[in-house]
Amino acid sequence: MEERKAYEKKLAEELEGYEAKIRELRAKCQQATAAAKEEYYAKIESLEERKQDLRQRLDSLRRASADAWESVKKGVESAWKDLEKSFHDAISKLQ
Repeated sequence: MEERKAYEKKLAEELEGYEAKIRELRAKCQQATAAAKEEYYAKIESLEERKQDLRQRLDSLRRASADAWESVKKGVESAWKDLEKSFHDAISKLQ
């Protein structure tokens, strides 16, 4: 049970880190040209959607029974990888 709580806490902290990074991207976008802003904001909205999906999965993980926890954990890890990839793709496009 301790391992489960530690894993959930770690994910929650990392998710907060991504939320801060997304806020930073939004601030940088305000300095972009009008033409670039549209593309940037579209990428950021996509990140927001993935972040929300991950937050929902994390909530499901917290509520999952002991039997279902490993299965739900796999879904969380998949969503996490998706968010990381999308974030790195967005960063490369925005720089």
